[in-house]
Amino acid sequence: MLIYLPPDRWGSVHSGPGMGAAANRESLGTSSIYKTLLNFDGVLALVKPPAPPPAPVIAQPVTPPPTPAPKPVAPPSPPAIVLSSPAGAAGNQIVEWDQTTVVIRGVAMDSTGIPVVRINESPANMRPKSPQAAEFWSDPLPLQVGNNRIRIVASNSANVEAKLELTVNYKPKAAPVNPKALGREEIINLLQGGVPPERVADLVKEHGIKFSPSADDLNVIRAAGGTDDLIEAIQQAASHP
Repeated sequence: MLIYLPPDRWGSVHSGPGMGAAANRESLGTSSIYKTLLNFDGVLALVKPPAPPPAPVIAQPVTPPPTPAPKPVAPPSPPAIVLSSPAGAAGNQIVEWDQTTVVIRGVAMDSTGIPVVRINESPANMRPKSPQAAEFWSDPLPLQVGNNRIRIVASNSANVEAKLELTVNYKPKAAPVNPKALGREEIINLLQGGVPPERVADLVKEHGIKFSPSADDLNVIRAAGGTDDLIEAIQQAASHP
């Protein structure tokens, strides 16, 4: 049981008649309350539940900034090839030629030094012009009648290659025609005009012929009076224009 007392009576014991045991309890209660009030914070701390412990601090992983990608390195440039002979020669071009051989000439250049040049897989002859350039040329290349593919490859110290191809179209020179050479009709006219076959044979041997005799041509000449000697002379002239 709790009994309220004014503040001026806190701490004193008051009892009346018939209040022996009860007064002691009240005195104890009043003293207990008084002590409690004097140490209210301490008592409150005993009654008040303890504050919860602080939440644990969890370290968050730190993500490093992204590493910038390395800049791509430009590949080394290939050498440069410039042709000077035959005239008009260039990559993917057709050069008309009338000789049995051809010599390829040009200049190869590279910023890293003098490149190595091969022509149709054979090493070219080289003559330095500067620390980065050299003249090159091939040995005489034999040609076949018609198109001949020629491949030039220049490689630098980084093994980077430049390739160039051209076509040489070989057409042999036509043999000069003797203005006095005899044609088929001229031989037939001589025979039909009364010129002896022996004389016609001499003219064929001396001046040659300006046609390629076929079997039919020879039969027509025979029919016009040509002898075996004349036919033989005509065949020899055809084989040796």
